[in-house]
Amino acid sequence: MPKNRKGKMIDAVLVGSIDWAKARNAAIEMTAKLRGEVDGLQSLLAIQDAYSPVAWLNVCQQLRIVTDGMCVMRMLAQGKESRQIAAETGISSGSIAAYKAWNIMYTESIKRGVLKRIKIKGRTAAEQAAAIAFLRMCGIAFDVQSHEL
Repeated sequence: MPKNRKGKMIDAVLVGSIDWAKARNAAIEMTAKLRGEVDGLQSLLAIQDAYSPVAWLNVCQQLRIVTDGMCVMRMLAQGKESRQIAAETGISSGSIAAYKAWNIMYTESIKRGVLKRIKIKGRTAAEQAAAIAFLRMCGIAFDVQSHEL
C-alpha cells in the first residue's frame, strides 16, 4: 500500500537575463572544485577502479556540452559565422545549429513574456532551498512558485 506523501513541489519561472558577475564567480568556484576533485581522485589511483569509468564518462560528456555551447554562443555573439566556428573549434555544424536554436528559442520566449518553468530539484525543503541558493549564486534570476503534491 503506497504511503500518502504530501509535500510541496517547487517550480521556478525564469525572469530575465543572467547576472554575469555572479555567473563568472560561480564558474570559477565550480572549476576550482572540479580541479580539487580530480586531484583527489588521482591520489586514489592506487586503488583500482576508485571511480566508475561510466560516471566519469557522464561527467566528461556533460562538461563538453556545456563548454561547447558556451564557446559557440560567445563566437556567434562576436559575429562569427557557423562555418568559421566549426573550422576553429571542430564543433559540428549540427551542434552549432542546435546551440543557436535553443538559445534563440528561450531568449525570444522570455522577450515575449512566455514563462519558462523549471523544476527545483530536491526531495526535502532543505534540498530545494540549497538548489535555489545554488542557482541564484550562478546568476540565474527566477521567481519561485510552490504547490502541493
